[in-house]
Amino acid sequence: MTLSGTYVLRRVLIALPSLLGISLVLFTVLALAPGDPFGDIVSNPNIPAEVAANLRIKFGMDDPVMVRYFRWLFAMLHGDWGFSFASRIDWCSRFSSIGYRLYIAPTSRRPAGIFTGITSSKRSCR
Repeated sequence: MTLSGTYVLRRVLIALPSLLGISLVLFTVLALAPGDPFGDIVSNPNIPAEVAANLRIKFGMDDPVMVRYFRWLFAMLHGDWGFSFASRIDWCSRFSSIGYRLYIAPTSRRPAGIFTGITSSKRSCR
């Protein structure tokens, strides 16, 4: 393995536990915050309390925080980003529109450009 290959591998091995730790802390803090996604449904007098209770059960909001975290992590790793309660659509359908593709395409090229720039600058110093 080349020197740059070992460097990249070492950086990835350092980044993975960091990302997992950060996601665990943020998920736990947000899960322990007061309120939930069904707060507006519970406060609406036209919606029965049974509906809110069924939604909490359906989406697993009554499960322990760690169970919800691992369920969320598994879904994230498989590309299931869930349902947006704000816009009332699935996240995957949001990214299927051309507007989001035009936003994501340049954003996804930036890390490749930064990596290429760093690699070429290291080679020119030899």
